[in-house]
Amino acid sequence: SKIRVSALWCYPLKSAKGVAVESMQVLEGGPANDREWMVVQLNSQKAEDGSDAKFITGRQIPELVSIQPSFCPNTGDLILTFERDGVAVRHLELRPEIINDSSSNHSTNSNNRSISVKVWNTLTSGIDQGDVAAEFLRECLNEDGLRLLRMPTAARVLKDCPKYGVLAGPKDVAKFSDWSPFSIGSERSLAYLNDHMEDPAQMRQFRPNIVVNGSSSILQPFAEETWKNFKVGQVSMRNVKNVARCVMTTLKPERNGQRHPQMEPLKTLRKLRAGSYAEFLPSDSPMCTPECFFNCNLIHQFVPGQVIRVGDEIEILETKQPYPSSANNFPLLMTGKDNPFGAKYQ
Repeated sequence: SKIRVSALWCYPLKSAKGVAVESMQVLEGGPANDREWMVVQLNSQKAEDGSDAKFITGRQIPELVSIQPSFCPNTGDLILTFERDGVAVRHLELRPEIINDSSSNHSTNSNNRSISVKVWNTLTSGIDQGDVAAEFLRECLNEDGLRLLRMPTAARVLKDCPKYGVLAGPKDVAKFSDWSPFSIGSERSLAYLNDHMEDPAQMRQFRPNIVVNGSSSILQPFAEETWKNFKVGQVSMRNVKNVARCVMTTLKPERNGQRHPQMEPLKTLRKLRAGSYAEFLPSDSPMCTPECFFNCNLIHQFVPGQVIRVGDEIEILETKQPYPSSANNFPLLMTGKDNPFGAKYQ
């Protein structure tokens, strides 16, 4: 019995629904097509930090999770479908002639323009996908000033991130992901979490690229947090940190962008999986705040031509202490009086 990849997901549009795949090509910036597109809101003028726009996710506009991306089988063009209660309401196929169309009545046409934007305090840029795409976003999300950007080639330098940059190498890059190019989750960890909740969570609420599973004798809940260096098939991965979770986890696509009324699974995670990033941030840093963890951020060693497939074996090369290392009741972390979220979560 071995630990194997049980599912693979890519998320072409940041904060939209994922696309389950049987295999994924591994590029320098992570999985092919993953977080390659992102919604932004234009600034009235260039900001002091050099950005033209603010990045938008389901944190600000939860209805983003109602957009289902797919790809045209003949052309490979991105297709976005806005759904309500599982029914397609609006549809956009990003054909080149749509992106390059400059015949709109907009006084300032931004098609194909490079727009700079900060993603979690890291300045990067993307190519504007045109006025037709912007109108699709306005109709679906009921918000003016939105544009759709694309980053065809990973250009965001992970080391530039003020909070997490210390964990990255000088050549590590990503597209529009929150930070790392890959994340991993375990079905055993999800089952453990769901044992403590009345309303079970789904793995897609945590948006990992790689999901693993194995028998209980070889895969314990949250064991993935102790894998320092490992291989997924032939792809070498480095586990750089646990993923700090936010309100995005409270959104189920079938709820049409509505958050869970009890803010689950975030509420339970704050009871069971609380901690901080004191492992690599100074404890007095304003960035070292209470966090709750689920899944792990990974940085891969890029080798051209590599592919990850469902069924690939996980080979653990080096382990590390449970995170945070002060936890002595793993897989629970800082619970009871040690919980950094306070008495409400003890």
